[in-house]
This record gives sequence, structure tokens and C-alpha cells, in this order.
Amino acid sequence: MLVNCVAYQDGKKLADIPAPEIREYVKRPDCFVWVALYEPAPADLEEMRQEFDLHELAVGRDTPAANG
Repeated sequence: MLVNCVAYQDGKKLADIPAPEIREYVKRPDCFVWVALYEPAPADLEEMRQEFDLHELAVGRDTPAANG
């Protein structure tokens, strides 16, 4: 479950953002996106992997939600 997602630029908070907008913010120079997940389901992890354009092996699947 997504708890919080915040974009920062030059050390200042820009906005709370929805997960589908992460990709747009990380493209900006000097922009950082903070994501807080609580017991993420495999679908949550996959969404984050896609938004951050990470290799599939870069995202762990060993979570309580994933292990059912």
C-alpha cells in the first residue's frame, strides 16, 4: 500500500504526488521522489519498478504481502 509519495527539488518539497506521476518528476534535474510503502503487494512493487524504470531484479519480492 502506498502511504506517501512526495517530490522534492533543490531540497524543497514540491508536492505530494500520485504514483502515476513519479516518472515525470524523476526526469527533472535535481528532483528527488520519496515513496513510502507499507506491506507492498507485488502489484505495488511492480508499479514502482515501472515508474522508476528499474530492472526487474532491482525490486525485491520478499515481503509479507508477497509471501501471503
